[in-house]
Amino acid sequence: MIIWLMVSFSIKLYLILFVLLTIFYFLLLNTEFSSGYLLAFYLGRLLIHPVILIALLPAFYFQYKLKKE
Repeated sequence: MIIWLMVSFSIKLYLILFVLLTIFYFLLLNTEFSSGYLLAFYLGRLLIHPVILIALLPAFYFQYKLKKE
């Protein structure tokens, strides 16, 4: 049960961040990267790789184990 809550929270958080970062990425595309290419590179990398989701699941599980003890 608790694992499902952790997974659903991580998925919801990732989807919210995905939508926000996608909007920001398209704004960068419209301004032709006036702030530089490095920001666009890292935004694209965050959108492609679900690092946040992968990093949050073990953290939630570890916190759950600590609360049980």
